[in-house]
Amino acid sequence: MTDTATDQSEEEAVKVGPGIGERLGSWVKESFTPPEIWSEDRPSLRKQLDYARQGAWGPEEGWPRYLALAAFWGVSFPTSVAAYALEWVGERPSRWITAIVLASLIYQIPGIPWLVDLLIRIPAWPLTATWSALGLTGP
Repeated sequence: MTDTATDQSEEEAVKVGPGIGERLGSWVKESFTPPEIWSEDRPSLRKQLDYARQGAWGPEEGWPRYLALAAFWGVSFPTSVAAYALEWVGERPSRWITAIVLASLIYQIPGIPWLVDLLIRIPAWPLTATWSALGLTGP
């Protein structure tokens, strides 16, 4: 009877958590698996902000949280707003036809092409900055 108790305690002592490879693999899978856009809704901006503020991904306070909030406001928020607006326009033919007509008319106003260029560059800055850093912006 003592042998069974000894065998059980040895088995418990041998059990360990997942190794670094397994933890890294699961993190990569969670981080880089595309969303299931066919059957699931994307998170709202409020949910994205709440995740940056209170998500279980890191410590509750400190520089990682401040960095997450800066990343939300500097990258996630502008790109999500632009993408959600574009998605909304593309949902109905009446919206995208109206958007094309309005954009064509508004684009004729002086200064608007420059402003549109600026508004496109703001949400795209992480991508264009990466391209510039990698030397992919052209000659």
